[in-house]
Amino acid sequence: MMRNPREVLDYLRILVDRYIPREDQPLAHGLLRRLYTDDLLDEDLVRLSAPHPDGIVPFQRAKETPTPVQLSPHFSLVELTRTSTGLLNVPGPSQVEAMSRLCRAVLEPWRDVVGALKINSGFRSPAVNAAVGGSRDSQHLRGEAVDVVPVGMGLELAWIQLARLTNLLPVDQAIAYVRPPGRGWIHVSSRAVAPRRQLLVQLADGKTYSPWATFPGPLVLSEI
Repeated sequence: MMRNPREVLDYLRILVDRYIPREDQPLAHGLLRRLYTDDLLDEDLVRLSAPHPDGIVPFQRAKETPTPVQLSPHFSLVELTRTSTGLLNVPGPSQVEAMSRLCRAVLEPWRDVVGALKINSGFRSPAVNAAVGGSRDSQHLRGEAVDVVPVGMGLELAWIQLARLTNLLPVDQAIAYVRPPGRGWIHVSSRAVAPRRQLLVQLADGKTYSPWATFPGPLVLSEI
């Protein structure tokens, strides 16, 4: 169930891209951008929900709202397209298919072992990718990658479990980001053809990468 107006708007953006004729999409997205402002959204919902002076109620909230599009049993399209940039972030059909494949073939089996996973970043539109400093050829652009943190297990142990599963799953690339406690994350991607099963660790300098097979550790830095 969609729990807040923001999720409803994300869902509406997807519907616009899928079902509105291309020549009419700019107008539709322009209307959605106005709704994207929290203050305006709250103001409109209050105004539309208020009884009409003549006793007519022009707007009523539905008792039930559509459930989010599920990419797999535990991951939704809303989760994998959420962004804090304030920019439109609407995937196309091929990107949705790639996200679903990633969730079902990699994230779900990994989740079975390590428990819940929080998605920090999933699909990125070109504008979102540029805003967050992503690579111009990032797999996030194609819906093939996510950045996650384990919820109920330490980062180091969750990474080790993923590394053990890599030969069994279509993992294209997995990267552990070495940071102080609570700040690290894991990037994992999948692709339909010839996955590389590449395991890397990005060091704390944010630039250097080491193959997991030769990385001496630790994956989580000690607090100074």
